[in-house]
Amino acid sequence: MPRKRKTTSPSAPLAVAWWGTRWLQLLSSFGFKQRLDKGRELAQAGGVGPLVLGAGAVDSEVRDATGTPYAVAIRVEPLPEKVFDLAVRVLAGRASFTASLLSGRLPEEIDIVFAAAGGDLLPDEAGALGHRCSCREEPAPCRHAAAVHWALADRLDRDPFLVFLLRGKTREELLARIRKARSLRPAGATVPRAEEAKVPMEPLPDVRPDSFFRSVEPLALLRTHLGAPEHPDAIVARLGPPPLSDPEAARLLVDFHRAIGHGATERLSEWEWKRIR
Repeated sequence: MPRKRKTTSPSAPLAVAWWGTRWLQLLSSFGFKQRLDKGRELAQAGGVGPLVLGAGAVDSEVRDATGTPYAVAIRVEPLPEKVFDLAVRVLAGRASFTASLLSGRLPEEIDIVFAAAGGDLLPDEAGALGHRCSCREEPAPCRHAAAVHWALADRLDRDPFLVFLLRGKTREELLARIRKARSLRPAGATVPRAEEAKVPMEPLPDVRPDSFFRSVEPLALLRTHLGAPEHPDAIVARLGPPPLSDPEAARLLVDFHRAIGHGATERLSEWEWKRIR
């Protein structure tokens, strides 16, 4: 049984990243939009107490404008073990997924893996969610439960691995199962993957060492422009194959480079967002 963890809630949660936004979008698609709007006001006012998270469970206390406390319990239907088993086999067979998960990043494509295994990682219907609040307002979820959903979305933005806990498994349990599955794979075994486009090798540019780190213009005038490369492994491929005899180790190096790039892009996007607010 996964241990419950207690987390604090921000005074003004705003889900702007992938998993928090997806969580709120799903709730809106279930017909909860108006209640979510009311719950956001409570959450932004700091009315949501610490979240107590367990396997498929979120508990908290919400105070309204008068200071009256309400006990809120949200329950999420766990995924069947068969779904986790099939998903783990795929995740263990792809070094790119393993590298991302071990580096603390939850790839967006993981939702596709679980869907192919027979169960959506995020709830696909309102019936997969249960709400209980001491206010006894109907229909559920009430505005207090909606406020907890906003706080939960904020937590998913900062720790997307909690999506596994909501579905019945901790991050540690998932990673342990992936490591075990990888250790049981026959040597040299790979998972079929789509043929990748070949990137032509190019020599490194001739740059003077004394000007390599010098800015061309003042840093305050720099503007970022994020654009997807022609190929996800373009830079690594142009430098040539990694000097490693083990093909799996060479592929893992490429996947780590890709994970670092994704992380840098996310951090830069967050910095740009904060700068314009």
